Amino acid sequence: MTESEKIAAYCELLIKWNAKINLIGRATVTDIMERHVHDCLQLSEYLPDKEAKIVDLGTGAGLPGILLAIKGYKNITLIESDQKKCVFLREARRALNLECEILEARIEDIDNRKFDIIVSRAMASFMDLLNLSEPLLFKDSKCLFMKGQSYQDEIDQVSKSWNYVIKINSSKTGCGGVILEVQNISRI
Repeated sequence: MTESEKIAAYCELLIKWNAKINLIGRATVTDIMERHVHDCLQLSEYLPDKEAKIVDLGTGAGLPGILLAIKGYKNITLIESDQKKCVFLREARRALNLECEILEARIEDIDNRKFDIIVSRAMASFMDLLNLSEPLLFKDSKCLFMKGQSYQDEIDQVSKSWNYVIKINSSKTGCGGVILEVQNISRI
């Protein structure tokens, strides 16, 4: 299967399974390519190394982790605590013949694992993402957090608790969203 065929097959699986379990908002099903696929795939601009160890926190439907695996990233781990969503993720991995690890666990319960890149989309506040990411970071790890319009309020809330270097990248899919590119993370 080509990359385009895999993306189309993933979308079909996502729509089919979404009727049974809530993977994406029902209102976004008709605009799945723009709202989900293109939105997630823009992360590849910030991921030059296809061999980097990447973790997708609270991946849900595999957004963005499954799509990054389709793009050829080799060392992706998807963390999801919901059993039904993990069943979907395993089916998507099998059907699309993807290389990715699926951990059915709470992020807080992941021990002795470090990643080069941490990604997350629509999972938690910036403060919570920093707290969850800290034990998973190498010294030079990078986080890519996809956030909505209220991102500045979230940034303001963490300034007294964390040191970090941040670059705010506008989302190319509109809606006022951003990709927070965060490095050199440490507690104050």
